[in-house]
Amino acid sequence: KEYVPSQNLHKGRSLITGASLELKCSYSYGATPYLFWYVQYPGQSLQLLLKYVAGDTLVKGINGFEAEFTKSNSSFNLRKSPAHWRDSAKYFCALSDTVPEA
Repeated sequence: KEYVPSQNLHKGRSLITGASLELKCSYSYGATPYLFWYVQYPGQSLQLLLKYVAGDTLVKGINGFEAEFTKSNSSFNLRKSPAHWRDSAKYFCALSDTVPEA
């Protein structure tokens, strides 16, 4: 059986300074994938925030971000609390069936 990775991301969210930030990412894939969150600040290139490869389902990233992998509902939601105006950016969730060596 062949599985085509896909993910859904809620777009166009407003950022409220001091509030909790949560971006949801769900996927449809036949096995446990490698999951990534990237950020793109205005005028800058993509930057890796965090990744899930295996092990602990709560992943700590840079700048106070964290994401939780939940296999039962195929999600990898990004969170930060409290959010800051500097967190205004484009966020991207991605998945892969392989991870390049770092």
